[in-house]
Amino acid sequence: MLELKDISKTFKKKGTGLSVQAAKHVSLNIPEQSIVGLVGESGCGKSTLSRMVVGLEKADSGTIALKGKNIDYRNPRDLSHLRKSVQIVFQDPNTTFNPRRTLLASLEEGLVNKGMGKTDRLKKVRDLTDIIGISYANLEKYPHQFSGGQKQRLSIARALLMEPELLVLDEPVSSLDVSVQAQIINLLMDLRKEFGLTYLFISHDLHLVGYVSTLIAVMKSGEIVEQGDAEQILFEPKHSYTKQLFASSPIIH
Repeated sequence: MLELKDISKTFKKKGTGLSVQAAKHVSLNIPEQSIVGLVGESGCGKSTLSRMVVGLEKADSGTIALKGKNIDYRNPRDLSHLRKSVQIVFQDPNTTFNPRRTLLASLEEGLVNKGMGKTDRLKKVRDLTDIIGISYANLEKYPHQFSGGQKQRLSIARALLMEPELLVLDEPVSSLDVSVQAQIINLLMDLRKEFGLTYLFISHDLHLVGYVSTLIAVMKSGEIVEQGDAEQILFEPKHSYTKQLFASSPIIH
C-alpha cells in the first residue's frame, strides 16, 4: 500500500542555529489491509513521520510510494491523490474541529471541496455517522457540546468520508478515558473489516500496539531500530532498545 524509502527530515530551531533530525533514513513498508504499529518514546519522531506520510510535511530526502508510484510533493496532482488515499486521525479530538462551525459543516467540508452535491453529501454523512454511532440529528451542534470520545468518532468519520485506503492513526486514544479507549479501538477494528482499510497505528502504548497490530516497527531518536511480525517483536525482540521498552512495560502473554 505505502512504502517509505530512506526518509530523512531535519528541523531547524529558530534563533539558535541548532537543528533536530526527526527522521533518519527511515524505511518502512505498509502492506495492503495490514495494521502496522509504530511504537516509541515521546519525541522519537513518530508524529513527524505520520505528517510526512499524509503530505503535511515534506521529507528532506528519500521517497514515499503509494501503490508503487512515487509521490512528487511538487506535483499538485500527486499531492491531491495522496490526500484522498491517505487520511489522518490526530491525537486530541478537542483541537480537531473548528469551534465556530457545526459538526455537520466540518464533516461536509471535504465533500464540498470534492464538488459533491448537497443531497449526496448529506446522505453520505448520515450513512457514515450511523455506522460510527452518532445521531445525524445532533450534527447541527458545536464541538463543545460533544464528549471527547464522540469527537474522536466524528474525527474518524470525517477521515472516512474521503474514502481513503490508508488511515494514519496518530495516538488516537491516548487523550481519552480508558473505558472510551476500548470503544474507539473496537470501532476502528470493525471499520477496518467493513471498508477493507489499512492502518498505520502510532502509539507509545506497547500493550495497545501489541493488541491491534499485525506488524510492528520500533522507533528511537528518529530511526527505525527494529521491525517485523507483531508476535516476533513482542515475544522475541532482537534490538536492545526494544527489549528495554518491553522490560519497562511488559506484555502479558
